[in-house]
Amino acid sequence: MEIIGILQRATDAKKVTDKNQAIEQARIDILGKIAEKKGEDVTDTEVKAILNTYFEGVPSKLTDLNQVVTTKSGKYEVKLSELLNGVTVKSVVPKVSATDIKSAPDEFYGSEITNFTSENGYNQWKIFYADSSNIYIIASDYIEYTTNLKGKGGNSFIQGNSTYNYKFGTNASTGVMQDYPNGTDEMVDTTYATTQEIKSLNSKYFATFPEKRTENNKIAVVSMLDTTVWNGYMDKTDKTGKAKYAIGGPTIEMLFNSYNEKKNLFNDQNKGKYQVDVPINGNSGYGYNISTNYGVDWSNSFSGSSNYLDTTDTLYVSQNTNTNANGYWLASPGYMPDYLYTVRCTGDVSDWLYTRPHWGFRPLVCLKSDVELQKVENGKYKIAN
Repeated sequence: MEIIGILQRATDAKKVTDKNQAIEQARIDILGKIAEKKGEDVTDTEVKAILNTYFEGVPSKLTDLNQVVTTKSGKYEVKLSELLNGVTVKSVVPKVSATDIKSAPDEFYGSEITNFTSENGYNQWKIFYADSSNIYIIASDYIEYTTNLKGKGGNSFIQGNSTYNYKFGTNASTGVMQDYPNGTDEMVDTTYATTQEIKSLNSKYFATFPEKRTENNKIAVVSMLDTTVWNGYMDKTDKTGKAKYAIGGPTIEMLFNSYNEKKNLFNDQNKGKYQVDVPINGNSGYGYNISTNYGVDWSNSFSGSSNYLDTTDTLYVSQNTNTNANGYWLASPGYMPDYLYTVRCTGDVSDWLYTRPHWGFRPLVCLKSDVELQKVENGKYKIAN
C-alpha cells in the first residue's frame, strides 16, 4: 500500500510540475513577445498562438479570465487568470477578405462601408458583391446630377427630369452618345482596368458577340463602363488608394448574382432564380434576355409582382424619397438596339430607352484584390488599413 501511495504522490507531483512548467513557459513567451514589441500590448491573436503551443481548449476570446485551458501533457486545468495576470491583451478584430464575403453573402451584402470617401466627396457605400478576388461596393442611393461627369470626348450626360436623374442623350448625336462612335470597340485598356476585366462584367454578352457593335444601347453601356469617366468615385485617382476602378453602375449579371446569393435563390441544378442569357437567333447582338423561373421562360422584363426584387432591400431597390427618380441604370444592353436595363423602385427589372429621363446612377467601385474589411458593428464594416 505504501508503494502505491508513493507512486500516487509521484504522479501528482508530475502533474503539478507539468502544470507549472506550462504556465511558466507560456508566461515567458508572452513576456518575450511584449519585450519584442517594446512594451506595447500584445494582441489576442498573438497570445492565443502562444497558448496553443502549451494548452488545449484555448477560447476564441480571452476576455473571461475564469475560463480554463488544459495542459497538453498532463491534462491539467489552468485558469486564464494564472496565465494572463498583469498582461494587457489588445483585442484585434479579424479581417474579412473577398472570399470570406463570398462565402456568407447574407451576412455581408448590404452592409455599410464607414470609411470610404471618393475624391469627389461621396461617402455613402454598401457592399454589393464579391467574387474570388475583389469586393464591390455601390453608392447607397442615386447621385446628384453634375456636368462634371463627362464622357470620353468631354461631353456631359444630360440631366433627366429631376436633380438625381440622367439620360445619355436626347438622340445619338447629343450628350455622351457622341463620345463613343465605335461602340464596343471603345472598350480599351485604361489606367485602371483592362478591356478584358471590364468586358467580363457582361461576360455572357461578350462571349456571344465579341465583335464590334455600335447600336445606341452599346454606346450608352460603354459610357457607364468607361473607368476614366467614373474615376471621381475612387478614393485616389492616382491608384494609391483602395479602389481599383469605378463604373457607373452594376451590370445585370452582377445584380442577379448578388441577389441570388444573398437571398439563396437556387434550385436543384444550382442555378439562380433570376438568370440572364443572350439569344443569338433574331437578336442581332442587341443584348440580354432575363428569366425569373430558372430559365423556363425568357423576356426583357419581369412579369408580375411575385417576380419583383424585394422592395425592402435597399441594396437592390433604391428609394430616394427626395426625388422622383424611377430607379437606376444598369450597365448592360437590353434586347432592342436603343434599350439598356434598369432597376425600378417598385422592384422590377426591365430595359428602357437610353433617352428616357427618369433614371439615376448608382456608381459601383471595385476594391483592389488585397483590400480586406473589419467589422465595426452589426451591418457596418470599415476598410482595414
